[in-house]
Amino acid sequence: MSRLTDHLIRNDYDLIDLDGKPTRWGEYSERFFKTEEGKYEAPLRSIQLLAFLKIAHHVTGDAKYESAYHDRVQRGYAAQMRLYRRWPGGGEINFSDDELAFLSYDPLLRYEKGQMLRRIYLNGLRFTFKQVRPDMNPLWNYITVASGGKRMWSSIREDAQRTLDRIPNDLIEWGVTNSHRIDVEFLPEQDRFARTQLTEALAPDERPVQKWNSNPYRPDGGGGGHREDDGAFFLLPYWMGRYHGWVE
Repeated sequence: MSRLTDHLIRNDYDLIDLDGKPTRWGEYSERFFKTEEGKYEAPLRSIQLLAFLKIAHHVTGDAKYESAYHDRVQRGYAAQMRLYRRWPGGGEINFSDDELAFLSYDPLLRYEKGQMLRRIYLNGLRFTFKQVRPDMNPLWNYITVASGGKRMWSSIREDAQRTLDRIPNDLIEWGVTNSHRIDVEFLPEQDRFARTQLTEALAPDERPVQKWNSNPYRPDGGGGGHREDDGAFFLLPYWMGRYHGWVE
């Protein structure tokens, strides 16, 4: 943890590859945020970097990480993260980005004790959750509740339970087709890969096996039975629910 975080700090918060240049998705610097792509990426990458620094301080106890964390806060990283999913026109929906955001919100709100920063982080988390709630994703539901969204618990517990209950034990990626069904409706917009989308997410046992970084509104897909998932997408929310006493 300390070696990775020291590398980021030493290289102006960029992850440097063997060619001496930042990796494609490893740029967290203010310099990058000033570029055209960086302006779009800044909210999510601010959430991630603040989480990296907060976790490094929690794991190692070294005050330099807490100092670096507050330095990034003062340089606007906390303010930036409030803009995630608030782009003009809604921006491009990328389910991988949502996964990166939620897995960073969790440690930030787990370890941040200052009320001012907690309000900023909770504001961002709650706004993001409103955007993804129709996904009925148990992991996003549980992270939101554990991080301070307990007022919404009674209304989202059923969604989480439904999804977990209906994830098949069979994790082979069989081919699945739903686009012919008369009980589904389609969005007029295609997803970021120009594929058809449904208006509502089908239950997991009616759609292709997929991780949480995949589009749950995609009607057709699968691997033709030639691949098998590792099941971590089930185990992570399941054991989080068990830990908090939400899953028996």
